[in-house]
Amino acid sequence: TPRPQVHNRFRVHPHADEHVTMDDERNMDLHRAAILRFNTELIRGLKHTEEDFNEIMHNITCYERYCDAHPEYPNNRAVHAIKNINRVFDELMKTGGFL
Repeated sequence: TPRPQVHNRFRVHPHADEHVTMDDERNMDLHRAAILRFNTELIRGLKHTEEDFNEIMHNITCYERYCDAHPEYPNNRAVHAIKNINRVFDELMKTGGFL
């Protein structure tokens, strides 16, 4: 059994990085699911408040930053949804058509 590495006086499990990666990817999967769900609501004609859009924009920012920093993460599943959300947001900013 390999001995745990010692970093900054703390013992680190040899597979800790794998667990962190799994947790990060799970969090990004949740961001992506929220993005896809929000886009589906837009397509179905459901109106949203500006605060709803601000929240989903935060999810998009987190998701895109993670994807940029982790090219091995499959990030092509929300490209069109993100484009559509941004398009609708820009339109609503011009018209003030938020709920």
